[in-house]
Amino acid sequence: MKTLEKGKDKIQQICDVLRKDTIEPAQQEAKGLIEQAHADARKIIDEAREEAENMIRAARSTIEQERSVFESSLSQAARQSKETLRQEVEKIFNQQLSEKVTSASADSSVVAKVLSSVVEAVSRDGLSADLVAVIPSSVSQEEVLSLMSAGTAEKLQAGGINLGGVSGGAQLQLRDRKITIDLSDQALNELLASFVRKDLRKYLFAK
Repeated sequence: MKTLEKGKDKIQQICDVLRKDTIEPAQQEAKGLIEQAHADARKIIDEAREEAENMIRAARSTIEQERSVFESSLSQAARQSKETLRQEVEKIFNQQLSEKVTSASADSSVVAKVLSSVVEAVSRDGLSADLVAVIPSSVSQEEVLSLMSAGTAEKLQAGGINLGGVSGGAQLQLRDRKITIDLSDQALNELLASFVRKDLRKYLFAK
């Protein structure tokens, strides 16, 4: 009986030694490995999350830059288109204005009124000694003179009237003073355009 008990004690001792020297260290090592694995997993997850956030920020930055470039290009294209339209409208306007002014100022009655006004103005200032008129070749000199007062017509006849050099309106030369008063179609067109163009821009291209 004692021999059996001694055998059991021996087995228990062996089991205790095995547990202490083998099983418990293995359990501790396994526990450490599991904890390390968890730590490594958390680190990998954190790094992956940070990398994903960096990629998202970079993507947003790229999108914002591309949007800024696109908006800037679009704004520049709009300004260029507006300026091109402005130039085209003004070109058409200037052409039509020039045609209208030339057509209207080539009428004999308009030429007569222009010259009469200028001659009367210089006469009041005592500058009517040596006058020469320039009128369009498309009008009749006799008709123009007939539409003026007798005194004005006489002053122009005394100095002379030249045909051509202007398409509309008239010029009055003060030869003794070397002065030319230009109310030709070209001068009238430039004068009108400088005023009308401002209103055109104001209403068509108001910002």
